[in-house]
Amino acid sequence: MSIFKSLRWPILFAVLIWLIEFADAVFRLDLEHYGVFPRRLEGAWGILLSPLLHDDWAHLISNTIPLLVLSAGIALFYPALVWRIWSFIYVVSGMLVWFFARSSYHVGASSLIYGFAAFLFASGLFRNDFKAVGIAAAVAMLYGGMIAGVFPTQPNMSWEGHLFGGVAGVAIAYLLRKKNSGLQEPHEQSVYPNIDHREGYTNIENKKFKYNFKQK
Repeated sequence: MSIFKSLRWPILFAVLIWLIEFADAVFRLDLEHYGVFPRRLEGAWGILLSPLLHDDWAHLISNTIPLLVLSAGIALFYPALVWRIWSFIYVVSGMLVWFFARSSYHVGASSLIYGFAAFLFASGLFRNDFKAVGIAAAVAMLYGGMIAGVFPTQPNMSWEGHLFGGVAGVAIAYLLRKKNSGLQEPHEQSVYPNIDHREGYTNIENKKFKYNFKQK
């Protein structure tokens, strides 16, 4: 998947959440009631719907730019893993909120934002390479102030969504730590493609040997 194709979906997602907020404001739909409501069966629909919904325009605007920036970072540095990262953080963060959060409606794309930021930071550490660690450092400097958002400092803020988004981001970073990000060049199958390895070849000490293959 190309980087440009990967970027297309975050942009469409941003357009979608703006259209939903516009419809909510114009027709007074009170869509916030379709967010996650923990431990209620009808509130489980919010696992899929809550990242699409926002309290008001200020809430939506504050989420849009970091969502696009972090989505672009994932698309740029992990083009082969974009859908796995998105789907895991989207679903797992919502499920954790449903199981463990306060009894209230939880809405907003901030769970994705915290999940993406946590993924980029943790993945840089788990992969232990200069480029990934550089990404992690940049995320820490640009979004370091987000750390306060995982604590219950504001009663009207879903700090649980932030916290569990971060947990989901670290978890998927660990699970994908050995997967090809899509930027690495594929390894060559053999530096001597014309050699039949079943017949053996001469090593640097000029000694011949054979591989023995067992039939299954």
